[in-house]
Amino acid sequence: MGILIKNPEAERAVRELAALTGESLTTAVEIAVKERLAAKRAETPPRRRRSVEEMKAITRKYLTPEARAGLLPPITQADYDEINFIPGLDDHPS
Repeated sequence: MGILIKNPEAERAVRELAALTGESLTTAVEIAVKERLAAKRAETPPRRRRSVEEMKAITRKYLTPEARAGLLPPITQADYDEINFIPGLDDHPS
């Protein structure tokens, strides 16, 4: 799948980079993007996956006193769907 660059300054920069390196436009863009991705990834520490026990501890920490005492009705699938709805990901549950 191709990419269309409509920004004249961006196109000029890509062409200049390709000319300076002797690479094709595609190769110049590919290498530049890979180098920038590597730099950005190095800036961002990887997220550590939490263990089940850690998740349970976090959940307990934020439970309301009513929920802890069992005074709230159980969460239904509809409740879960409503809480976890992400706009644009799927149609809103009915």
